[in-house]
Amino acid sequence: VIGVVAAMLTGFAYAELITKYPHAAGAAMYAGRAFDNRFFTFLVAFCMVAASLAAAGALALAFGGYFLELLAELLTLPLLLTALVFVVVLAYINFRGISESVKANLAMTITEVVGLALVLVVGVVVLLSGEANLSRPFEFNEGSNPALLALTGATLAFFAMTGFENAANVAEEVQNPSRVYPRALLGGMASAGIIYLIIAFIASMVVPTGRLAGSEVALLEVVRQGLPAFPGWLFAIVACVAITNTCLVALITNSRIMYGMARENVVPRIFARTHQSRRTPWVAIVFTTIIALILIVGVGEEGVNTLASATVVFLLTVFALVCLCALLLR
Repeated sequence: VIGVVAAMLTGFAYAELITKYPHAAGAAMYAGRAFDNRFFTFLVAFCMVAASLAAAGALALAFGGYFLELLAELLTLPLLLTALVFVVVLAYINFRGISESVKANLAMTITEVVGLALVLVVGVVVLLSGEANLSRPFEFNEGSNPALLALTGATLAFFAMTGFENAANVAEEVQNPSRVYPRALLGGMASAGIIYLIIAFIASMVVPTGRLAGSEVALLEVVRQGLPAFPGWLFAIVACVAITNTCLVALITNSRIMYGMARENVVPRIFARTHQSRRTPWVAIVFTTIIALILIVGVGEEGVNTLASATVVFLLTVFALVCLCALLLR
């Protein structure tokens, strides 16, 4: 709840700024307009690219976990190799164009909603069977400060709140962004916040917290526990599609930030170069994809939490700056 409320405040700032400046580069461009300092603008751009790259790396590794679970009975593949190939394939979709990316995004979002609906069904089934542990979602680790634990959870929840910057960086590729964006950002955040809260409650109500935390396929554990007869491979497919959706958006964001900053002369102009036929920023796409691949190799197979935590740190810094920029530019 704390995380969603804080994110909603950030959403108001983004809605105002995107309406004023519907261009690629997002937070970095807002900082440039507000502070008129190229070095500071570069730092904001660096933080946002780092956040998106870390998010893409974490999501690629999470995809590998579900994908290998799906293929467990057929063959064994290295998790790192799976994550690397996954990123390269998504980079190609990004290169093909924003229209292709959005169509893929829409199809995957529908599949994702179906998967979340299945988790809701699991929650209802477990609740009606009397096997639900309704107290577990409200338990805190023994010997720890409840307020500090709640704040830590709210901070980590920001890993799911990267959508503001993602949306801002494709503003100039959208028709009538000044009218569309406020509704999309605030409506989307309200809907997502409610869904996240329900899913989190159901997950901890159905599966012991320690087992959830130690699993590479957390929501699959919920389905297995609540609906043992449901084919796990089917939900693994849904989970793979959901992660693919979010990772594709993160990779698009990376390239658009570099493209936008190149047009603002904050990073070398070569990153603003677009492909002659596809009209996509191919230099920025290649560069950010290579960095994402290096990150994945660098953190290794156990690096999901490391990358998620790094994402949160960068995002909180950037979001605080965006709120300040909104006030200064007003």
